[in-house]
Amino acid sequence: YGGAGAPVWAQFSSIPNTPSWIHQDVLRKNLSPGANAATTYFWAFADWQADYMGAWQAVAQRLAGLSGVAGYDLYNEPRPGPIPPPLFEKYFMWPLMSRTIEAIGKIDPNHLFIVEATLFADLPTWVEPLNTPNVVYSPHFYTGTLVPPQFNGDASAIKKEMADRVREAGQMGVPLWFGEIGGSHNAPLATTWADLVLDAADQNGAGWAWWQWRQQGTDWNIRSLDGATYNLDFLRHVARPYLAIAPLGVQGGNGDGVNGALTVVVAPTHDGGRAEVAWPTLTQSVPTAFGSCLRASSWDAAVSRLILEFKPGQGCKVQIQAS
Repeated sequence: YGGAGAPVWAQFSSIPNTPSWIHQDVLRKNLSPGANAATTYFWAFADWQADYMGAWQAVAQRLAGLSGVAGYDLYNEPRPGPIPPPLFEKYFMWPLMSRTIEAIGKIDPNHLFIVEATLFADLPTWVEPLNTPNVVYSPHFYTGTLVPPQFNGDASAIKKEMADRVREAGQMGVPLWFGEIGGSHNAPLATTWADLVLDAADQNGAGWAWWQWRQQGTDWNIRSLDGATYNLDFLRHVARPYLAIAPLGVQGGNGDGVNGALTVVVAPTHDGGRAEVAWPTLTQSVPTAFGSCLRASSWDAAVSRLILEFKPGQGCKVQIQAS
């Protein structure tokens, strides 16, 4: 269907695609009768679903022993319609996700199962606990960029969308990790938007990945199409230091990629062990750390991480700063 959401082999010859005079990609995907028929058939009938689960089992068979694989993202941006929400989520999406997790788990129980929210404007997703370990809830966040209206400096829509996703992850009882966050770096207030969204994710303990769309004709790419250069001014807003590994009782605050700073809060009751801070060496110099409860710190250049060790029974705020 020409990128409208279903593969060629799923085409029903009797149902047309979007008319050729509709050129806008978003409209083509949402208005294509053929693509909508194919995706509805997928969600409603067992034969294509069996193919889908069998394909995932084949992937898991190959990847089960690889520690470099974090997990399996089961379906990209499931979209209600013509089945309306929340009926789509309750009776079609989550039952299939549960069966797929079970099918993959028979082959590979050692990796994460990543399930996404629906992408239907900014409507909330109806969720329910999946009652299985190793599940991660992974919405995509495009409020004010891909999802209109365009961000104009008012943070209220961002805060509402973040609150909805935090609530949904809480209802599922699973970690929240935004698999895609992004927008044009040439848009008005682009860095303000990025700062607000990523601050909100940090404040809610949510992980995230920035989606840079490296395709001819777009301005979402932070790295040039030939890979030779970077938009370092914008990259500093999204390449933030963050607490990657930590024992209980140790928490990181908002990462500051522009100034190269991070505060790590250590409780007196921390569990000991070491923490690791991921550091963006492409945009910042090697960091140093200061704090009364800090026993030692060391820099691992091979993985761009600052290793922190803490004094037993002592708490403080550890300040990390680019040198």
